[in-house]
Amino acid sequence: MAYPTPDDPRQAPTWTNHVVAQASQAALGLVPSYVHALGVRVDGFDVTLVVQAPHGSPADRDQDVVDIAEDLRAFLGPDAHVATEVQASETRRLDTHDGVRWFFATRA
Repeated sequence: MAYPTPDDPRQAPTWTNHVVAQASQAALGLVPSYVHALGVRVDGFDVTLVVQAPHGSPADRDQDVVDIAEDLRAFLGPDAHVATEVQASETRRLDTHDGVRWFFATRA
């Protein structure tokens, strides 16, 4: 199977949009109830799944979060490097200055 890449998005409109779409697909039915927001930061094949969750939450070791990252890795192909970053916050913050593309957010 030929996967889209940052240099050759194939049928994807752009690589970043493809990553966001695949991340949202990977998260379907798996987002833990305590999570404030999910997003991705994309730098070529280096993709970071960003999880906003309250201080002290188990987001860094939650099996659902691990499964989302693993599914995203599978959807993007063998060349993608997917890491997970947990941002501890008591409320949802959807800042875009750090390059995160948010695709899930709880209601305010």
